Order: sequence, then C-alpha cells, then structure tokens
Amino acid sequence: MEGIDIIGTIRRIWDRVDTIFDLVRSHPILKETGGSLTADGSEQVVVEVATPMGVFKPLKVKINTTAMTWGDWITLRWYEVITPAGAYVKKDELTLNGPQVSPLINIELEPNRNGVRVTLEQTAGVNRVFPWEYTFED
Repeated sequence: MEGIDIIGTIRRIWDRVDTIFDLVRSHPILKETGGSLTADGSEQVVVEVATPMGVFKPLKVKINTTAMTWGDWITLRWYEVITPAGAYVKKDELTLNGPQVSPLINIELEPNRNGVRVTLEQTAGVNRVFPWEYTFED
C-alpha cells in the first residue's frame, strides 16, 4: 500500500492558490469618487491626489456644467507633480463661458506617480454648483 504525499499535495494546492492571487492582484480595479463643488470666485480644488501610495493610475475627471448660463465664466486647470516631493506644475487649462452645447466636460489625466490636482475657478456670473466625478485605477 502506497502512502499519501500530504506535503506534495499541499504544495500543489498552495502553488495554484498563489497563482490565482497573482492573477487577481495583477488586474487594476476601476474606482470612482465624486461630489459637487459650489463655486466661490476663487480657484478651488475639485480633486487632489497628493503623493499616491502603491499602484495608482488617474484616468478622468468629469465636471457637469449644466447649471451655467449666459454671463458665467469658469476656468478649469489641471496640475501634475512629476518628481518625488516636487511642486505642482500646471499641465493645461480650459476656459468656458455661457451654456455649453456638451455640458459634461472630460479632463483626461495621464499616468502619474507623484500627484495630480484639478481646480475650478468661476470668474464671472452667479456662483454655480458643479457636480463632478473622478475615476482611477488602483
């Protein structure tokens, strides 16, 4: 009668479980957060991720400008930190005025290891509420 190789069986099971965990950990998970920002005339932070931990891939910030009417002006700006412990550097900006034909504004973010910030400044008109959503892979 042959004996059962318990240690070998446990090793094979462990190797399979470990392979499954490696596969699961290798797929980033899409996450989102959101809210709304009430403009006050100053440059206000919509989203800021300073010194991200671990695997981080910012994807997109969506800002809903449906509330804008004639006479409203806003400027959206986005910044990146490109060196560890570095300062934010303006990457781009977009100025909008009046009602928008396509009111959902998408700000595409690039992969970044050190931090991102998106701001909104309403420079004219009645201060409006701007709903927003931020998506990223983690």
